[in-house]
Amino acid sequence: MNARDRILSKVRAATDPLPEKTALPDLDVVASIGSRTMPDAGDANAVCATFEEEWTKVGGILVNDESELIELLKSLDAGKGYADPALALESLKGAFEVDDIFDREQVDTYSFSITRATGAVGETGTIILTDGDTPNRLSALAPWIHVAVLSRENIEATLGAAIPTFGSDPSVVLVTGPSKTADIEGILIEGVHGPGVQICLLV
Repeated sequence: MNARDRILSKVRAATDPLPEKTALPDLDVVASIGSRTMPDAGDANAVCATFEEEWTKVGGILVNDESELIELLKSLDAGKGYADPALALESLKGAFEVDDIFDREQVDTYSFSITRATGAVGETGTIILTDGDTPNRLSALAPWIHVAVLSRENIEATLGAAIPTFGSDPSVVLVTGPSKTADIEGILIEGVHGPGVQICLLV
């Protein structure tokens, strides 16, 4: 007996004596709750458009070039920041004080950070961060404003299509808009466990 069978046998042993059991859900109803019309995975423009729509629905902000990003950061009163040096965002350095080495001792001084996104999921408006492309995970989680630089060609239509792209990376973070949490009264608060402002720079 393997581990899975041992666990399931314990669950069955615990639930068999119960006099009344909750009925299983209607699978057709469950499937319809999360169903949505997805673009043809072979149509890159449609997949990208779906991602853009879903990303903004979950509270993410979308920009399409470096100058637009600079204006947005200025409007957010961004000060000192960190940018992955591999991104070579030279005009950004002319507008802000930008470190190209993330100093953990200075983490509280960074109002924004800019890192690479490995990919994205169109159907959910989700950005994928991996150790391979974002090895300094704190840089993507600690500052209030996080900018993920995403290549349009790395957007997959569905989560199922995106999973094989993870490869053997030891750590993958899926980011769907700003960090969110809610208490027992259902009050939604953003930015508690991560950035309160999530920006995607599409390139």
